[in-house]
Parts: sequence; structure tokens; C-alpha cells
Amino acid sequence: MRSVFFTLLLVLNATISLSAAEQSPVCESICKQWGSIFRCRQFTSESFGSENLGKSFAKLYKTLSALPPVTILPSELMSMFDVQHDPCKRGETRILENGFENLGDECVLRTQYKLPIIGQPINFVINIPDHLHGKLSRNKQSIQLQFLSKLNIIVDGGIMTDYYNIKGTVNDIEMSNNMITVSLDVNSSLTMCFMISYK
Repeated sequence: MRSVFFTLLLVLNATISLSAAEQSPVCESICKQWGSIFRCRQFTSESFGSENLGKSFAKLYKTLSALPPVTILPSELMSMFDVQHDPCKRGETRILENGFENLGDECVLRTQYKLPIIGQPINFVINIPDHLHGKLSRNKQSIQLQFLSKLNIIVDGGIMTDYYNIKGTVNDIEMSNNMITVSLDVNSSLTMCFMISYK
């Protein structure tokens, strides 16, 4: 099935301002730094134009919040995000007490969207390993997924929309009932973050 995390990338669209209290510890530190606009990208899902997007994220968060073990079928995730085709043939997603995993074909997913304001195309590429897995922790406000396998992503907005240019290996994803925060390792000494808020 199409990776959930790839689906989350498809809604990068308009900038917003987020309070430090809503950010993960790593991203909170990065976003406080001078010149953080180059390492701290903030977006909202509202301008994507989907009334159901927030509901989809809320359903995902609720599913991940259930007491483990939890098994999420490919058909459930595809229905949740209105995905019709599964090019990577992903299997069940297993949520355990302290971890998660998903098996399937190693593949590269590509898609393109246009910014509605300027019509500039943005290209999305994600390299999904055959064994996607990591650690999972939760508290009352959020769930954190720390990746132990390499999930590489590229978001190419071109020179006209440099703010949308993102490239790196996913380190962790933190999700609450109204926001997703993703930290990426750009290289061995540089980490950047992007946040997507939703209702």
C-alpha cells in the first residue's frame, strides 16, 4: 500500500506560524534558531483544498493511539486517504508496544502537484525500503515514530518555490490530533524539520 508518510507529504502547501509548544523537542530547538526558515518549514493542509484531509489524519491518529498490538490492513489505509492503487504492494502495518513495521516491495514513488496560487509544479519522490520499521512512543498528546530503516524523500519545488525544496532521510515523525512534525537528516551534521497542521 502507499506509505502513510508519503501521503502526508502530498499536502505541503501554505506557510503558517506554529507555537513552540506544538513542536517536537528537536524541531522546537531548530525553529527557535536565527535563520531557521531554511531548516524549519511550516505548512497547513487547508490550502490543499480537501475537506476530508483533516478527518483522514484524525482517523490515522486515533488508529495509532489504540492500545497495541494493532494491525492496520492496506485496504484500511488506502480507504483512509482515498488511495485507489498500491504500486508498492505493501503489507499490513503492525503497531506494537514499542515499535512499528511494514513489509512490501522496495520501490520509488513519484507524483506531482501544482501550487494553486502560482501554478508551479512540485515533484514528490519517496524511496521506500522493503522493511519499514522503527520505534514507537506515545503520551497523552502525541505519538512519535522513530525510523530505524531509511525512508528517503525529495520534494522539488524548483527555483521559483525554493521554500518547498526538501530532501533527506526521515528521522522521526510526531503526530497529534492537529499536527504532524517530521524531522529529516539532510546529512551527518544537518537536520531540518517540516510541520503540517490540520483540523
